[in-house]
Amino acid sequence: MISILQPGQQVTDLSAEANAFELRRCPFHPNYNVEVYCAQENFEPNVMCIKCYLDPELSKRIRGEPLIAIRDLILKSLQIDSTRGTLFLQSKAEILEQKFLEMVARDHVSIFKRHADTQMRKLDTEIERLKQSLDELRAKFVEFFEKQAKTLENKQDEIERKVYNFLLEKEEIEKRSYGSLEELLEELNSLEDFKEYEKFVRLLYKKSQFDEEGREGTSLKKIFDLIENKENLLTNMKAMRIDTGILEGSL
Repeated sequence: MISILQPGQQVTDLSAEANAFELRRCPFHPNYNVEVYCAQENFEPNVMCIKCYLDPELSKRIRGEPLIAIRDLILKSLQIDSTRGTLFLQSKAEILEQKFLEMVARDHVSIFKRHADTQMRKLDTEIERLKQSLDELRAKFVEFFEKQAKTLENKQDEIERKVYNFLLEKEEIEKRSYGSLEELLEELNSLEDFKEYEKFVRLLYKKSQFDEEGREGTSLKKIFDLIENKENLLTNMKAMRIDTGILEGSL
């Protein structure tokens, strides 16, 4: 079990309180309380008790996956609320929004399509003399560029989706700011639906990824990486050139 609390943090009083309250009962093993959260994306169940952890099948799946104590997530959330962690999240969100707007303004897909059109005109000039025999060749190039453009479009859609989801999560996180352990636990324990309970713990985990020391949250870093990868992909795609040497000799 991995703790997210850092050395030197002043959590003595809160830690004592956190150890005193009881977490939610596991829906799969009612005699046990849920204790840990699995941070791996798309992993279910995210929230587990000790018996879940010891289940042979589940144990194989979670081997090597990051497990975080729910009590630590609760304490971390309270620490962030009492520091400038929320302000840090806001500043990173503003940077992301600016980066995203700059990316959209450049319209990478249109830039690449114009590049593809230039290359296709070059090809058309060369194949005009041999149009009948080279129709199939041209169709293959068209298909190639369309696939490349589609790749850019898909990446654009993925980035937009992740930015949208990030902003939704950001709003949810900002709604959940607590002044005390009792206040946080009151909302946590009021969630009767286990899926809502998992969602709440997941938001605590997301919140824990942003703190006053300047570390970027995992999901936010992934979005920045996606934008950078998309820009690199466009550069590589624009470096592609159709080799017309085959049209200058015998087929």
